Order: sequence, then structure tokens, then C-alpha cells
Amino acid sequence: MNRLLSGFSLALLLCIGLTACGESEVERQKRVIAQKEASIDSLETEMGGAQAELVTLKTQLDSLTKFEMLLQEKNQQLQKEVKKYRALATKRRLKNEELQKAIAQLEDEKKADEAEIDRLIGESDSLTVALRQQRDVTMKLSQDLAAANEDIERTQKRLDEAKNMVRVVVGTEDRLKGDGFLETGRRFFRKGYKLVQKPGHDDLKVTLFSVGEGPTLDRGQKLKELIGRTGKLKKDKDYTVRLSADGTHITLVSDLLKGEAVLVVIE
Repeated sequence: MNRLLSGFSLALLLCIGLTACGESEVERQKRVIAQKEASIDSLETEMGGAQAELVTLKTQLDSLTKFEMLLQEKNQQLQKEVKKYRALATKRRLKNEELQKAIAQLEDEKKADEAEIDRLIGESDSLTVALRQQRDVTMKLSQDLAAANEDIERTQKRLDEAKNMVRVVVGTEDRLKGDGFLETGRRFFRKGYKLVQKPGHDDLKVTLFSVGEGPTLDRGQKLKELIGRTGKLKKDKDYTVRLSADGTHITLVSDLLKGEAVLVVIE
């Protein structure tokens, strides 16, 4: 529109100038018509340019509109994606917190498990030591039991033997008295003997003899008496004596002497 007004102004100024110069009316009309045609051509040219510019502007406006719509669409998509991202981020944060709690719980449980394992290992080691000690005690008791059984068997054997054996102690009167086996006294001018303590099986001074056996005295030893539980034993009834070059052989012959003790008193 500004360009159109400018064309009209220019034609008007030309008409005024020509009139002032004294042109003829025909020439003036031709000139005016020519100017008008030129103006019209110019206007048409300007109108064509304006229309092209309007088309261009319209095209650009359509493009801008489409771009704006696309931008809005993209913006909406972006907002949706942002919402999804935020939701996923929140979910991830919650999962991460849950994971951290689970890890902390597992660490606590691991520490507890390690402590429990250490306690169980300690108890196992203690039980192993106790088991070894108990094994040693059991083995010692088994050995002691075996030894005790052997002692019992030996003792039983010796007891069985003692039931049928005669325990004989040979010694002088003073020695037998000093050992606490013998007491003596006089009654009606006769000397009496009494066995006051029965010698045990383990006494080193005791010798065991079966009935039908007996001690042999050396040639320098002289027999005085044999003393039993009831006092003096009777020769040829309870015992016999036989002299030889080796010494004095005493033989116990009475079955009543089985399991009893006999003191052989020598000078």
C-alpha cells in the first residue's frame, strides 16, 4: 500500500510540472495516459511482487504454524517423557533405598552369621579338646580296668591258692615276737606259745606250702616248735620231721592246716 501511494504522488507531480511548462492538451493527455499506464504497470509489478511476498509470507506463516504445532507436539511428548523419567527416577530411588536397606541387612546378617560361625567353631574346638581328653581318660580307665582285672584275677588265684595253702613263717622266737606274730608265756612250769597275728599273703616273710610240703631248715638251724592257730602243733599228727645232710625237712600233713598260718620257731 505504501508503494501504491508513492506511484500516485509521482504521477500527480509530473502532471503539475508539465502543465506549468505550457504543454498542449493532447500532449498533456497522452503524457498523462502514458504516465498512468506506466504507473499501472508499476503498480501491477508492485502488486505481483506484493502477492509473491504475501505467498512467501503465507508459506512462511504456514511453516511457522506447522513448526509451532510440531514444537507443541514435541513439547507435549517431551513433557510426557519427563513425567516418565521422573516416575522412573522416583521408582529407581525407592528401589535403590530398598537395595541399600537389603544390603545393610545382609551385612548385619553376615556379621551375625560370622559371629555365629565363630561361636560354633569355638564350641567345636572345645568339644574336640574335651573329646580328646575324654578319650585319654577312657583309655586310661580301660588300662586301669584291665590292670585291675588282672590284679583281681591274680588276687583271686592267690585267694584260691590260699584256701588250700599253708602260710609259713620261719624265725627265731624273738624275731617272731618282734614282728608281732607270736606271744609266749608259762603255765605250771610249761612254756606256752600263741599265734596272735596271722601273717598276710603279701608279707615277704611268708612262704606258701601245700599240705604234703613244707620248709627245709638249714643245717645250722634247730627246730623248736611249730605254732598254729590252736597253739603248738603235734609232731607226726600235724607235721613230720626228717633229717638229712641238707638240713631239717618239715612236711605239713594235716588237712586242717589248709588256709591257716604256721610259725616255725627255730633256735
